[in-house]
Amino acid sequence: MNLNKKQLSSLKRLISEKIKEDVEISNIVKIGEGCHGSAFKVSLNNNQNIILKYFNNYGRNLKEYENRIKEAFQFQRTSSLIPNHVRIFDIVHLNEEKFEKYEKNEPIILMEEVIGDEYFSDLLNILKHGASKKDFERVEIISNYLINLHSNVGENETYQLYLKDLYSNGILELTNELRNNFSDIEIFEIKKRFLELEEQLSKEQKRCRKIHGEYFPGTIHFNIENNKKQTYDMRRFGFGEVCDDFGSMLINYFIFPIQINGEIKKEFIDIANKFYKSYTQKSSDNKIDNYLHYFMGYRLLILVNPNIVPMKEENRKKIKKILFKLLQFEKYKHNEFSSYILKNFSNNANS
Repeated sequence: MNLNKKQLSSLKRLISEKIKEDVEISNIVKIGEGCHGSAFKVSLNNNQNIILKYFNNYGRNLKEYENRIKEAFQFQRTSSLIPNHVRIFDIVHLNEEKFEKYEKNEPIILMEEVIGDEYFSDLLNILKHGASKKDFERVEIISNYLINLHSNVGENETYQLYLKDLYSNGILELTNELRNNFSDIEIFEIKKRFLELEEQLSKEQKRCRKIHGEYFPGTIHFNIENNKKQTYDMRRFGFGEVCDDFGSMLINYFIFPIQINGEIKKEFIDIANKFYKSYTQKSSDNKIDNYLHYFMGYRLLILVNPNIVPMKEENRKKIKKILFKLLQFEKYKHNEFSSYILKNFSNNANS
């Protein structure tokens, strides 16, 4: 990031005001780029780091300037609702002269640094070395977090807004982006199944609960020293359907090893079983299996898109096959799905 002296000085002033300490900026480096945007780490002379998050001007619900503004302020508002979420200091913008509190131009999120290792690193370690006691303990922590979060009841009207956003800015946009990779019949079947979901959930406003909305291994960090968990990148309305969070996390235990290696080890099935049982046994929701498979499939709509997630094409085809298996369910059957994955995608499966 190339900033002139005035811009750098204004950023220093803004950060000093937000953390209530006069600091100097030591360095600024780009630390990542994803389907939603890019992030820069601002290192300070007090050994603290601040993150600047920029939004892409493409991708789901980000193409229009007005939507990026809406996304930024919605992110700020809803992040304060989520326990253990990283702190959002402010929304700012950058002009030719300086950083300042947002008024125009592209919105930039000024936020604290996420402490700890991304949960994907845990899954990668399981892939390489197998599962340990710590891995099953962390599954329990992840499950308990959701149970506590989902105990907060939301309003019916918010649930309807959430469903509208999910279908129009999520399902429709994602499936339209897959036209070069899926046949017209496949696209039609996906839209048809998710339209059925929207119709079913439109009668379930009482299911509205506080949710994270982007709950998967990329937005969860564990502190190695105390095993405490931190989340970030919460999206949408802050309230919605619990299966959004639960399904998004559950499917990763099945898909991650296939995405990386094209096959799954039984240990990932064991961890998926642990997570499913831990959540469902503690939840009073007896309709989870009515909708869970849709939200597991929703996450796969992102993974099968080569413009969003790079992977070997042969592995992407396997995930596509799993997507349509999920959409065949009228009601999710966890044991049946686990057996299907183990039978067809384990290292002992017949190709």
